[in-house]
Amino acid sequence: MTRIMTISLAFFSFALANGSSPAALQQQSAPPKNPIPAELAISPHIAESSTTDRPAYRNAYYLFQAGTVNACEDCYVPLLITPEPLDEIAKQTTSANCVWITTYERDSIWQMNGIIGVAPGSIEAPRRVIRFNGHSYRYQEITSREVLKLLEKPSGTIPISRPYVPDKSGPGSTLDDLIWDFRTIFRIRERRLDPTPIQKREEALPRKVLLSELTVLDDGTAHYRVASGCFGRSEWTWKSQCSGSPSPGSVFEYRLSPTQLFELESLLERQEVQGISNFMNAAPIFDDFDIEIPRPEGLQHILVLAFMPEHFDLRQHPALIHVVCNAKGIEALASNTPETPSSCKNIPPLN
Repeated sequence: MTRIMTISLAFFSFALANGSSPAALQQQSAPPKNPIPAELAISPHIAESSTTDRPAYRNAYYLFQAGTVNACEDCYVPLLITPEPLDEIAKQTTSANCVWITTYERDSIWQMNGIIGVAPGSIEAPRRVIRFNGHSYRYQEITSREVLKLLEKPSGTIPISRPYVPDKSGPGSTLDDLIWDFRTIFRIRERRLDPTPIQKREEALPRKVLLSELTVLDDGTAHYRVASGCFGRSEWTWKSQCSGSPSPGSVFEYRLSPTQLFELESLLERQEVQGISNFMNAAPIFDDFDIEIPRPEGLQHILVLAFMPEHFDLRQHPALIHVVCNAKGIEALASNTPETPSSCKNIPPLN
């Protein structure tokens, strides 16, 4: 049995067991005004939760003005944080909700401008140019480490006078929300039939759905949410599917030990896991997954419809079963409800 098989089963077994600074700006310089140009629109819907009913923001770009600048206008460098790469947004037919932040010299955050809609037509991907805030900018993607340095230390290091500037961010676009997104290493959502017994008066109604979401951060923090009484199979949003947000008793947090975190990261880095593709099964089974694994080269997004661990393809290539079962182990630890799914017994080893 390979080492990763030992990691996976050992992990699951363990889960079942346990102010102002000196002025430094030119007096004539002022931050750019922030009108919303025609190609941008304030998003009418901002989610109430940092982990549900909103996109995960995992791509960040500095925007450098291409034309003539006035005074210190180019000191205030826009930072655009997007749910997908700008090159992908340019191919879409609808606007994408993005987060707009004004920085001072890319050293500190001057203003949180909130969520805006970026139209595909405003992006010229071949030239890496975007029409934004009344100007044309060249956009440059930055790493997660660079954006986290700014988000976690928004005051920066350059001593400047900071008059009061209103924070226009809302739920879903706050610093904490964005830090959460850029530190996420693994997220899995599951949608299955609610095991709650059907009441006699409910026999003619559609079967209710149980929706859960597990998010693991780079420090081992695991956030697990469960909502019952949901309906439908077409979306992964809590607000549109469920009768209400999960109650406090169905939101759990757990901190993985360094060993557990290492084992999870080792599994996610396995070549077999990186090669997992969507699994779409026609069997009459209601057990779906939506899996996201952020990687340096982009997001690995895996959709699973009618999960069937006994399926020939999954037995031949069991990486997906290992990922799901490791998630089940973390969820059991977080909710303190150890239960061994039959699908997590006798898993074939990875190569």
